Amino acid sequence: MLKTDEVESRLRAIGLVKGADGFLVPPQKSSRPSLFGDEVVAALVTVADGENKATVYLKRQTGKQMAKRLGVSRIDEQGNTDEPSYFKQTSKKTTLLVGAASEVFVGNDSINYQSAVACQQFR
Repeated sequence: MLKTDEVESRLRAIGLVKGADGFLVPPQKSSRPSLFGDEVVAALVTVADGENKATVYLKRQTGKQMAKRLGVSRIDEQGNTDEPSYFKQTSKKTTLLVGAASEVFVGNDSINYQSAVACQQFR
């Protein structure tokens, strides 16, 4: 079970802080938190429409590199990105998604990223 409060507390434990629009972001003047061997530029944990979802946005590794690293090989035909996005059904209700470079809007700022990793669980 994807426990959103537990995921959020773990993201805070690596150094992310609450920012605009519910995003967790690195503090301005501190060391950069990392996951999957890459710098985290933002994260978002959501509960909506019958699903729990945790997404981490990474700075350097491409979606293709991250998908290979995590063993996710099926191309997501619905991924709305220039480069391929990938997914892996990890259980009946859980999917691991790896997206390619894009940007997210946090408050009045946009944050560019090279890849996004999300765990999505339907309730």
